[in-house]
Amino acid sequence: MSEFLQHIVNGVSVGTNYALIALGYTMVYGVLKLINFAHGDVYMVGAFAGYFIAHALGVAAEGYEPSLFNTLLVFVGSMGICAALGYAIERLAYRPLRDRPRLTSLITAIGISFLLEYGFQLPAWAGLPIEFPPGPSPRFFPELFPRVVWLEVWEVAFSNYDVIALGTALVLMLGLQFIVYRTKFGVAMRAVSFDPNSAALMGIPVDRVISITFALGSA
Repeated sequence: MSEFLQHIVNGVSVGTNYALIALGYTMVYGVLKLINFAHGDVYMVGAFAGYFIAHALGVAAEGYEPSLFNTLLVFVGSMGICAALGYAIERLAYRPLRDRPRLTSLITAIGISFLLEYGFQLPAWAGLPIEFPPGPSPRFFPELFPRVVWLEVWEVAFSNYDVIALGTALVLMLGLQFIVYRTKFGVAMRAVSFDPNSAALMGIPVDRVISITFALGSA
């Protein structure tokens, strides 16, 4: 029984990551009604960004002492890069095709997904010489802080990773809930989602709202 409960705890911990990814995906779909196939690949870029930022801060160096500032810098830096990438994708790829048939945007989303997936498989990202065809070059994400068991109940362990993952997900979800329902931008976002033409007639900057929504969803 304890093993089953432990798997539930682990599943909830991992599931918070998927919940946040799905939350960003639904934000984009809710406003544009666009199936953004590149959404998962944007998060892949975020993993690359976190990897390189962590190494630049010396997290992987021998004798590294865990630092809250460095940990936050890795997370915030990765989120910022994902937000900028999401904004750029909307501005350069999706906006020019907004009035075209929906299939056009769908094909564009698939193309961006392939571009990010295979572009980041190039050996140059790993600091390796260019080879053809490019092969795998496994890299391990550095440990930002050691895993420690904070609580153990009925032989079920709750580590600091589990608590931080769940806490971070709850804070971000509540923050987005506040933005959508308690801010002027949230009202504008819901108006654009309901009827973008009427929202534009009421003076709402539709293009800006959509771009910021893409940035928020990607972060």
